[in-house]
Amino acid sequence: MKKYPVFILFGIVFFAVLIATSILLNKRDVSLGYDFSEPNETIILPDILREVSGIAIEDNHQLVCVQDENGALFQFDTKSLEIVTQSYFGEDGDYEGVCKAGSFFYVLRSDGVLFEFDNQFMKKVEVIMEEDAPDIDNTPAKQYDTGIPIDENEGLCFDQKNNRLLIISREQSPHTKNKERVVYAFDLAKKRLSKKRAFTLNPFSGKWKKPSDLSFRPSELALHPLTGELYVLSSKDHALFVFSPAGKIKTIQRLNPTIFAKPEGIAFMENGDVYISNEGKHDRPTLLFFRYTAKKL
Repeated sequence: MKKYPVFILFGIVFFAVLIATSILLNKRDVSLGYDFSEPNETIILPDILREVSGIAIEDNHQLVCVQDENGALFQFDTKSLEIVTQSYFGEDGDYEGVCKAGSFFYVLRSDGVLFEFDNQFMKKVEVIMEEDAPDIDNTPAKQYDTGIPIDENEGLCFDQKNNRLLIISREQSPHTKNKERVVYAFDLAKKRLSKKRAFTLNPFSGKWKKPSDLSFRPSELALHPLTGELYVLSSKDHALFVFSPAGKIKTIQRLNPTIFAKPEGIAFMENGDVYISNEGKHDRPTLLFFRYTAKKL
């Protein structure tokens, strides 16, 4: 048997690992009804949204975006590829999520404070510069201190079936085990945090219980409008975790970092089509569109 120097064997193993990783990241897994290896459309967002941290569907071709530096909502048109309104509601801060619930918008700050304003707020203000923003004290936004016992709250979505907002932190709750994450519920009728948790998510259970290099630090969550499944992005992992309506892990999909530079926002359309936004990091911020193909029974 021919012998090879150690450094040559190391090189062979190294390149084999690279090839295997490339195959894994580019593997076409459409079991969820999406081909996350190839967006149906890629939109370059304006540079002011380089730190885009949350998105919500306004209508068929307009999204509302929030970024984690300014207390402003940006209404982005996916046809004209322009910001059509830029509405200030609060002081500069770490804003991480946005969602629409009926005729109201809600924005989540990382410390757990929620901002609420009606749909008309977005229609009154044209694009303005930050230095020309109206007095923050005169904005119609209401604030709710949820009292969530952890910081770094990153994800926000509307649970229409239960008339509540779902909030998730990238950090571990004081009362959970390592790698578990609590999904808190904000009751929209009572305008307060529910005593009962919505979910306690553990992605590393069942067939996924094997040791993993994933840390599960959620950056956003959303409910699929047709299946009721909970989709949780983990930007740090470049992964998408999908849970059943009961909160049990269903699948974990790796996301190619070449396409998903820093996935921080996810929003579903009524027909299941989905947008995922990426912060700019060292490049331009992007908005990725994936068409939903329902599985045939």
